[in-house]
Amino acid sequence: MLSKLLFIFIGLILCVNIFYAQPYQVGHISMSFYDPARNNREVSTEIYYPSLITGDNVPVAPGVFPYLVFGHGFLMGASDYTKLSDSLVSEGYIVIYVTTCMTVFTSDHETFRLDLAFISSIFYSLNSNISSSFYGKIIDKKAIIGHSMGGGCTVLAAQNNPNINAIICLSPLGTTNPSAISVADLVNVPALIIGASGDSVCPANTMGIPIYDSLSSTCKVFISIIGGGHCLFGNNSNGACSLGESASGSSITITNDQQNDATLDFMIPWLNYHLKNDQNSIISFFDSLQISPRVETMNSCLINSYIDIQDNSQLSVNCFIHEDNLNIVVYNVTGENLKIQIIDVLGKVVYNEIEQHHYNEEYVSSIININQLNKGIYIVKICDDKKMKSLKIIK
Repeated sequence: MLSKLLFIFIGLILCVNIFYAQPYQVGHISMSFYDPARNNREVSTEIYYPSLITGDNVPVAPGVFPYLVFGHGFLMGASDYTKLSDSLVSEGYIVIYVTTCMTVFTSDHETFRLDLAFISSIFYSLNSNISSSFYGKIIDKKAIIGHSMGGGCTVLAAQNNPNINAIICLSPLGTTNPSAISVADLVNVPALIIGASGDSVCPANTMGIPIYDSLSSTCKVFISIIGGGHCLFGNNSNGACSLGESASGSSITITNDQQNDATLDFMIPWLNYHLKNDQNSIISFFDSLQISPRVETMNSCLINSYIDIQDNSQLSVNCFIHEDNLNIVVYNVTGENLKIQIIDVLGKVVYNEIEQHHYNEEYVSSIININQLNKGIYIVKICDDKKMKSLKIIK
């Protein structure tokens, strides 16, 4: 009997472990916060979070999670972005929609940006509030994300704000009051701007690109989804947005699902790197940036060169990126000549040399200058006559 119970217990543990390994379900709760710096202004939110079951006020899943504060578009709300938020929650993010700017009469950009900044700061306090559903569930890593008006207000909220880790703007409105374009030079955090080539509501050439150009961020990327539209960043179910887009003469050639897929393909690895320190995600991000046929891009991202060594043999070679981030240093202790190649993601060999070993030396140090390489992902192959070591680098 005891052995049977033990077997059942072990089986349950295995089932639970498998269950936890699956993408998270979406829990939901409505909450209001009060800003003491603005006469206890009430800031209402709709919060979607990782859970083991779907529903309202269900328990938060085991673990700790970074959070995303979302600024909606004009006359749009949380329900208009469920495709994005459901996907982000399933990846282990808490998504907080600020819902204080929902009507024509409440569209005050300065107030909305203060609301976004306030929630990005105050939400982490729930982690230490024993009476909160989010007690012990939050890590102090956060981004502000916004669409259209909310995208412009995201820039406003990020100015001189060192408390956030990144921003993402989806077809941002550059003509907010104050102007998102004019304050973008006060933004220093990593910034991802995603526009759409068919968007005539907030055209990239007059909105997103001027914001991108003005940002002071050392890591900033602009992406234009080919054939995409303004309202397609949401569920494309908001009548006011669709009416405005139709009236503006947008030229859309892809579906809502296609645009959401493309958006998430870049958003998720960007967030995984900046909020979860996932090095493989930034490699995936730049890989897609280089080769995706769905987008046109501009990149000014000074991420330190990163090296991921994959040992395919016992080849006695030590490799590292020099602290200047401009050179790869290879220590050859094999006693053999080495062939070193650097190959880009399209398979083009951009470096191909034989490094000679001198037998009167204990080792040979080779320095490969990577300063001339374009930003992107490369494979370094090092081999002698019998063995090979490969490395993945991002520049």
